[in-house]
Amino acid sequence: MNELDWKNLPFGYIKTDYNVRCYYRNGKWGEIEVSSEETINMHMAATCLHYGQEAFEGLKAYRCKDGKVRAFRIEENAARLQSTCRGILMPELPTEKFVEMVKKVVRLNERFIPPYESGATLYVRPLLIGTSAQVGVHPASEYLFIIFVTPVGPYFKGGFSTNPYVIIREHDRSAPLGTGIYKVGGNYAASLQANKKAHDLGYACEFYLDAKEKKYIDECGAANFFGIKDNTYVTPKSTSILPSITNKSLMQLAEDFGMKVERRKIAEEELETFEEAGACGTAAVISPIERIDDLELNKSYVISKDGKPGPVSTKLYNKLIGIQYGEEPDTHFGKDCLERDYFEISLIRLARKRGIPILSVCRGMQVTNVALGGTLCQDIPSADYSPKIQHGQWSTTSTPHHSISIDKGSQLYSILGAKAQVNSTHHQCVKQPAPGMRIVAKAPDDVPEAMEGDGILCVQFHPEAMIWKHPEMLGIYKWIVEKASRK
Repeated sequence: MNELDWKNLPFGYIKTDYNVRCYYRNGKWGEIEVSSEETINMHMAATCLHYGQEAFEGLKAYRCKDGKVRAFRIEENAARLQSTCRGILMPELPTEKFVEMVKKVVRLNERFIPPYESGATLYVRPLLIGTSAQVGVHPASEYLFIIFVTPVGPYFKGGFSTNPYVIIREHDRSAPLGTGIYKVGGNYAASLQANKKAHDLGYACEFYLDAKEKKYIDECGAANFFGIKDNTYVTPKSTSILPSITNKSLMQLAEDFGMKVERRKIAEEELETFEEAGACGTAAVISPIERIDDLELNKSYVISKDGKPGPVSTKLYNKLIGIQYGEEPDTHFGKDCLERDYFEISLIRLARKRGIPILSVCRGMQVTNVALGGTLCQDIPSADYSPKIQHGQWSTTSTPHHSISIDKGSQLYSILGAKAQVNSTHHQCVKQPAPGMRIVAKAPDDVPEAMEGDGILCVQFHPEAMIWKHPEMLGIYKWIVEKASRK
């Protein structure tokens, strides 16, 4: 991690710690698995390799000013993936499982989330592939859904700045009744030649017209197009364009700003009437367009006369980015705040640094005195309890918290917080720890001493409970996070 230059990250792949996986077999989805492997063991006759049965998504997690981590409209990505699944006959992944897996993989790789104001984000890539072996052209019977993450810099090196595009007529990215409305790899493979040609000519990206008539605007590379004129947000309506979640969000914001929104066919000639224009998508959010050149017709549509992003595009960009980073009020979209598991992540990071194998990570309802005794990850389906400090005593009823199960050969440190909590109940637990583990109770001032041993800190914790508002418990929490954050 020391070698990462957060402000100069490329938009490329950087190895992280974990990915999450889920298999579809025998007509149903299995349990979520955590893996540190970067490769997939796959049969050479898998349908994804021969007949293109694969789909993917793209979204981001943001480190925000308040220290929290947020993701934007995860459910929309789940819905779009489900639409793709219906389009190419793959089993739909339930929204709840999709969201759970996104949150889990972000939490597991928390240390790779770029700092606030670094200009970088954590890119989240869900991928669904057909894995069963067959040579006939039929849908697979088995599938693998995997999500990996990687920190990325801006998609375009200049960030939020204008870029030149070029119309490419010799290639089509997708057909009107084909797979353009789905996020499948074949669409991107079809764009590689045009994209290379545009780059070789010195342009940021290629610009597509409709495949049928070569008359109407389709897409800006792999991004949606929008134009601004007469207080109207105009974007193409086409059966070969991928529905962009970013574009959908910008349309809503444009309406909030009192603008009219139009989704319709846009003829190429109309480009010269736009006051502003841009490409929009998850990767770049908004890439303002400087000009669009039509080399075949020897014509240049100059959108930005001064070479700078226009005021409306800037306003839309700042508003959307502000919402994604939790700095602007969000009345429409809803954000998923992922900071509740920082404590869990801190424990994972400490375990990894000390080379202690993690057997499992669980969250849910557990019995306090069982956890103190060293038996972790014993789930209890339901309980309704909010722990409190009452006369310095620790309550031993069931309580919602997270915990980590580590290698039984390692020592277990369970920090209870205030000195007053070392009561008779705790002493009983200390006298009967689990085999191979021992319990150490320390007040906040003694935490560093307790952590200098060979073991790994493992505590139960209550993110929303009153006990974590107690000054001494808060001191422990802050110390652990600081300790885990050290390079």
